[in-house]
Amino acid sequence: YLAFDTNGNCWSSDPTGEPVLYCIDTRSKERKAFPWKARGLCFDKNGKLLGAGEDGLHQLDPASGQIRIFPFRAPLRQRSEFSHFLWRDAEDVIWIFGFDGLVKAVPMDSDYRFEYYLNNPADRSSLSSNTVLSVADDPLEPQRYLWVGTKGGGLNRLDKKSGRFKQFKTEQGLPDNVVYGVLAENAKPFIWLSTNKGLCRFDV
Repeated sequence: YLAFDTNGNCWSSDPTGEPVLYCIDTRSKERKAFPWKARGLCFDKNGKLLGAGEDGLHQLDPASGQIRIFPFRAPLRQRSEFSHFLWRDAEDVIWIFGFDGLVKAVPMDSDYRFEYYLNNPADRSSLSSNTVLSVADDPLEPQRYLWVGTKGGGLNRLDKKSGRFKQFKTEQGLPDNVVYGVLAENAKPFIWLSTNKGLCRFDV
């Protein structure tokens, strides 16, 4: 996993699970190492680095080197090796996936409030699969909708205001129900999906 801060420094962690986070200074090329037991990488709106673990959301302050963990209500089992694990949306909310279901992490003053989304087989408006591989903001209404790619459950569109999902599977025209990646282009009325049966353009 790679992420670049506002100074151009490169941060990287080992996707195989080595508990180390590296930072390479863009000017001096000096490499620093930090203890890190999390998957995925992204920066929050304040420039702090985030990663996801089964125990919670991990945060590193690059200025001080201080690490903090915001714990989930209960540990979440990792379900995928192919997820990106983190997505920061248009409203600076952090979405955590690749574990059990989908987790919404809403930044508070100095904390996060977690909301959990799980599959309910009896409810077609719930998340279609608890193994989430990718997410992306809607290209037309990023504050309203989040697109969610799953393993075996096809594509989901989450209404962020109601918390309800709309499910799209092979029955609705998808080439496959495994959606590895979701890519949105700004202001374009479609998204791109990578699946087990090739690339798919999906009109939103």
